[in-house]
Amino acid sequence: MTRARTKLACLLAACALALFAAALMPHTRDARRAPSIAASASPQVDATTLHAPAVRTGSTESTLASTAARDRHPHPITAQHRRLYRDADLIDGAAALLRKGSVAEARARLAQHRTEYSPHEGSDNEGLALLADCIERRDATSIERARAFYDRYTHSMVRRQIRKQCLE
Repeated sequence: MTRARTKLACLLAACALALFAAALMPHTRDARRAPSIAASASPQVDATTLHAPAVRTGSTESTLASTAARDRHPHPITAQHRRLYRDADLIDGAAALLRKGSVAEARARLAQHRTEYSPHEGSDNEGLALLADCIERRDATSIERARAFYDRYTHSMVRRQIRKQCLE
């Protein structure tokens, strides 16, 4: 088979796969086959309502429509999401400070993380604290603690940095 035929065969296979995938997608299948079902799924909320800001008027109906639009958002930001984002911000900020060499500021960020989150949520916090110890003073105690962390927390995101900074 020549090169041109191979490319053509690959292109045709990709097009067939794309068409097959599009036929299986629920939003396109439902809208094409049964428009009444798609319309009945959101009786009072249309696409413009989902993106329009809520306007406060004396009418209860507009408030209900804007609340329905807000509730239908596919990925609402909940308190749990904000908690996860805060956790990631504190840990990522401490890691960035350690990369810059600001050990004292990183320790302050880690202390703040320890006050806001329970110890069982903090394997990365513990690992970053060990990393800070190794950056400041690489002695037998910090190496021993780093080895114990490295062996225990095999899922930790800071495991590789601990190996490079403390164990090698």
